[in-house]
Amino acid sequence: MDARTERPELAPARGRRRGQEESIEVRRYLDALRRGKWLILTLVVLATATAVIVSSLLPKRYEATTSIVKEVALGPYDAVNVDSVTRELQTIQRLLVTRDVLTRAAGRIPGESSSALRPTITSTVDPEANLLYVTATAGTPQRAADRANAVATAFVTEQRDVTRQQYERARAGLLQELDRVQGQVGATQQEEALRQRLSELAVVQANAGTDLQVAEPAIPPSSPTSPKPLRDGIIAFFLALFVGVLVALGRDQLVPRVAGPRELSRLLDLPMLTAVPYVRRRLGRRGMLTGIEHESYQTLGASIRFSLPPESGPHTLLVTSALHAEGKSTVTARLGRALAQSGHRTLIVSADLRWPTLHQLVEVPAAPGLSELLAEYDEHGHTNELESMLRTSIVPLETGPRQGELDILPSGRKPSEPAQLLGGESLDVLFELIGRFDYAYIIVDAPPVLGIADTQSLGRCADHLLYVARLDRITLDNLMDARDVLDRIEARPVGVAVIGARSEASPYYVGVRSPALEDA
Repeated sequence: MDARTERPELAPARGRRRGQEESIEVRRYLDALRRGKWLILTLVVLATATAVIVSSLLPKRYEATTSIVKEVALGPYDAVNVDSVTRELQTIQRLLVTRDVLTRAAGRIPGESSSALRPTITSTVDPEANLLYVTATAGTPQRAADRANAVATAFVTEQRDVTRQQYERARAGLLQELDRVQGQVGATQQEEALRQRLSELAVVQANAGTDLQVAEPAIPPSSPTSPKPLRDGIIAFFLALFVGVLVALGRDQLVPRVAGPRELSRLLDLPMLTAVPYVRRRLGRRGMLTGIEHESYQTLGASIRFSLPPESGPHTLLVTSALHAEGKSTVTARLGRALAQSGHRTLIVSADLRWPTLHQLVEVPAAPGLSELLAEYDEHGHTNELESMLRTSIVPLETGPRQGELDILPSGRKPSEPAQLLGGESLDVLFELIGRFDYAYIIVDAPPVLGIADTQSLGRCADHLLYVARLDRITLDNLMDARDVLDRIEARPVGVAVIGARSEASPYYVGVRSPALEDA
């Protein structure tokens, strides 16, 4: 049971790994296309609309075709020489657009010239049927038919005239020879042969040029050959779709993103507390939480209660992200509601002084709030007055007999120097006062960690940190930079909440509806 018994087990394992890798790659490509769907849609719409509009504005061109048949005369014992016939047809094709033919054809059409006629005429050969096709284009159906018929008729007529002229010259030569031998002694047989040859030549001359005939004259076409807006639009649609897909995949290769929640959790070395599917609200309006969204935030609340038991509180939890608009304010509001509905007194603090949105999500005034409290203490330094202002600035959101209280401290008016305001002593004093208010959880909506130092200042007043990441916005570079900043923040990370994860429908979620908050 050594090598032979192990191989059958190793092979399926390798196959499973290959299958998993292929599945991950396919999922990554699909994610790239999903992230680039608006780019692809924009390219497709612009290209298709441009092609249709431009095609509709172009002048119409009509195309008409005349066919000429080439008859091959054979004797009863002659065989067809295919190469010879093919060469003859190709010669005729080239002769169709010579200057003499076009000049004669232009004379048959009022107001036409050979120079204007030449670029509108093309000829093709069908050697299997001994047919030649003369195709003409014009701005009107009748003009196109007239051009094709004029060129075909002019060519057939010219070929007939040229052939008859050749026979006429041959006949004149025979007549001269006959005059020379007449009256000569012993030239009777020669004279008889010349007369026989002249008789045969007369028959051939009468039928000269009949091997070329117009088989089917051109008729005015019923529809233009160009432009065709529908055809051009379809071609532009697929070309733009192809280019859009290439651009989306190429952009994903140049700016690699996180494949999924598991990879994000692994790169941050943090447990994933919840994965929330991203749902775009219609026209940016508030709606109802879907069942799986509601359960995701209930799961997040349970994870926080398990990691930070309420009886050992108060717990100050800092909620942040790497970039703007990843959903941290929404997570703050919905997590606060989940904790309050579990019976724990909760305060949410809008500490993003640069781009505050938390007060809009819960529909309370922005001021008075955090910025006014910090400025008041910096100016006067009185703790008693600060506590009095703090009590009046906190706005209750939810109360109930079987619910905990949910309150909010708004951000206040936007200060001119947020970093300076958050970096002073007043922030420590304020959070020390908040800690006396008998809250089990204090959830702080902090600014993003990249590019500004506000979150690092807030981190010294928090015990723990919750990181929020939206998969369709953050890149691997952003994630690595954010991890470096998180390592410098004093608050201990408890986990990551992923926004935009895939979700599977479940009957357990049916019928669960809850008021939604906007993503911010």
